[in-house]
Amino acid sequence: MQTGRIGRGVASACAVAGAFALALLVGRGVAESATPAESYVRSAPRAPGEPIPRLFRAPAFDLGEARGARVSRASLEGHVWIASFLFTRCTSVCPTLTARLVQLQRAMASSPGVRFVSISVDPEHDDADALRAYAQAWPADPRWLLLSASRDELDELARGLRVAVVRTGDTRDPIVHSRLLTLVDADGWVRGIYDSDDVQAWARIAADAEALDATTRTQRHDEITRADDAPLHALGCTGCHDRREVAPPLGGGDGRVVTLATGETVMADDAYLRESILRPGARMVAGYAPLMPSYAASLSSGELDALVVAIRALPAPAPMPTVSGGPAIDPVCHMHVSTTDAALTLHVGDHDEHFCSRSCLDTYRAAHP
Repeated sequence: MQTGRIGRGVASACAVAGAFALALLVGRGVAESATPAESYVRSAPRAPGEPIPRLFRAPAFDLGEARGARVSRASLEGHVWIASFLFTRCTSVCPTLTARLVQLQRAMASSPGVRFVSISVDPEHDDADALRAYAQAWPADPRWLLLSASRDELDELARGLRVAVVRTGDTRDPIVHSRLLTLVDADGWVRGIYDSDDVQAWARIAADAEALDATTRTQRHDEITRADDAPLHALGCTGCHDRREVAPPLGGGDGRVVTLATGETVMADDAYLRESILRPGARMVAGYAPLMPSYAASLSSGELDALVVAIRALPAPAPMPTVSGGPAIDPVCHMHVSTTDAALTLHVGDHDEHFCSRSCLDTYRAAHP
């Protein structure tokens, strides 16, 4: 919580009624349940095998992130996340909280799916530029999301998380805000609330977050391996590979031979499939643009095994057209494009031009009658 040491022992530090009223609103130690979230704070570690309870549903929100993306409860689905409040002009509690947050990120390096969501309580100052500058002062971690909000959005989110944010009018301590950490599971349910001033609480939240993350990964693995072709649909593979003009078709087992952009031919065995999933640009199939993202950071070893098995189980595709070299450049929009779709190929003089769409092809024809 911001504003000096309003928190435990605040009664002795607050001599006036106004300050005492603020302490009652957001402090812990003066009133054990000063805000609804305080009633969920637990100081004892969880016993082995003890389930992590569902407390309440996290509120819906949609806020800007320091790097330009939008982050919402919906976009965080599938990820366990830890919420905290801070502001960049803070000179007391927030730097300490952030330093501990960095330690937590390092301790949870083996949980790449967990997100650390910090919400600024200073809408008038903390725009994307201010949040980026603040983040640059700390070790970079792509899992750390710094969000800005309008006053109304901030107040609504604080109410939804059952914590308080109060503007004091004091130029030295302009904002009193919750120092609590909120743990949210991959389905958007709050599963724990932790006092950031309690050193042991950081170990507890790490253990609980990692347990929830492990459960999420197990459930995801079970979902994508439930049926033979489930991984292909669950991971979006069919969206591209079922369209020959976008990506090479899958299937054919170990006996299939593919021609690479270099002119080399290789067997589409397990090793090649794994490499194509983890490093898709390493050995491109002839005629195709390097459009596929790497799945190295998003698949567990079990999910990768299931995906390779699913691809091998597919029947052999129809013969590929004979193509030499790599992808072409659309002469109209200048995108890298496939050279395998005859409908998007135009023979011009002694060479072929290849297009991303019928629109570009028609535009080219109109300019070159």
